[in-house]
Amino acid sequence: MKTYRQAYVKPTWGLATEVIYNRVDNWIEDIPVALRWQSAAPDSLFRINADQGDNPIGNYDQPENHRIMQDGKAAVGVYKSLSAPNATDNYLNAMFPDTGSILNRTEQAGWVFSDTGEMYFAFKMIKPYAWYHQTPTDPANKVKTTTQLHPTKQLYYSYNILRSQADKNGWVLEAADAAEYADFASFRNAVLANATVDSSHTWSSDHPSVAAVSTDGKVTAAVPGTATITATTEDGSYTASCLVTVILEPLFEDSFAGGLASWDFFGSTAWSIQGSGTEALLTGSTTLTGPQRAVVKAAALPYRSQDYSLSFTAEADRFRTMFRYTSGTSFYFLEFKNTSIVELRKYPNASTPVQVGIAVDIAAVLPGFNLEARHPYKVEVLGSEYKLYIDDVLVAAFTDADLTAGGIGFALKSAGPAVHLLVDQVVVMPRIATP
Repeated sequence: MKTYRQAYVKPTWGLATEVIYNRVDNWIEDIPVALRWQSAAPDSLFRINADQGDNPIGNYDQPENHRIMQDGKAAVGVYKSLSAPNATDNYLNAMFPDTGSILNRTEQAGWVFSDTGEMYFAFKMIKPYAWYHQTPTDPANKVKTTTQLHPTKQLYYSYNILRSQADKNGWVLEAADAAEYADFASFRNAVLANATVDSSHTWSSDHPSVAAVSTDGKVTAAVPGTATITATTEDGSYTASCLVTVILEPLFEDSFAGGLASWDFFGSTAWSIQGSGTEALLTGSTTLTGPQRAVVKAAALPYRSQDYSLSFTAEADRFRTMFRYTSGTSFYFLEFKNTSIVELRKYPNASTPVQVGIAVDIAAVLPGFNLEARHPYKVEVLGSEYKLYIDDVLVAAFTDADLTAGGIGFALKSAGPAVHLLVDQVVVMPRIATP
């Protein structure tokens, strides 16, 4: 878990916020916004939270849904429900203590202004809201009806609760030391005159080929690189930007140092590990004329995988590389044979393979090429196009639209004498079509 905290502290009051990422413990109490001031009255604390499960109102937050940004004595928050649309847990709560620690509270133009004596603060919820009141003697579920009833679930103090329900929401908080203004009215007038809250905005990306952004702010990664995502208010007066770095992680990788747990051999005894540790290789050998398959298990690389690149190093006399594999009668395979020849074939949900395109002589592109020497291979699978690279050189390209998804693997099939294959460093990377 990663927690990021900021604080603005004065002698008699302070504002602190926190954002939690990679949360793994749902029982950790989280107070993302805490505005506290000195007061002779109890509970001089204003806080904001999002409903979480059946916990009491105001006690916990949903850090995965609720993000806060603080700049000194001001803060803004954004919220997005991760439940289905119009769920019952998509509430934001602003908890105003009703214990005397707030001396005066007024509303104007959607802002709630509070005077604590030591400091002033103004709060605005983006979406419509309603006021509620709950005391320690009220049932725990008086306001938040989904709260679990229990003798110790009641609030410790009385609160005026500003509560707003929306799948997407947000809020703004402005605070100031009382000494900065002539009086409470002056603070209120300054906020009304200078603070603009506009939740309508447009989104843009300076490199949509790297990361595109939709009209509702959803960012979609395309290729590795960086892009700046910018939100602009409708009147163009304000913008906010963030830098997005796209890093594509492997869908699957295997150096074979850990054994063959990720592979399915369908009862074949043709496959084993040669060497150990960093020297480990997948080795296959057979004289059988039926295909001896080694396929990555669907649990390690789902058969719904569509577009990807398959990289590996190999040396052999004859072998097959399979992709978009879903069963023994549904997959493509590149067959390497006769020292330097490659063909693309497919099992189109049938028991008989069909050739796609024509055979390619690799040696015509890479003079002197020999399957029995060690080479790096890469098969790019994108839509209906398939490209083969050897030694980082494009040697063949094929087109076919029959099979759209599936995993990867290797196969050996003898045409008479024994055939052999050594494979290492298998890596499957995602491929995304450039917008």
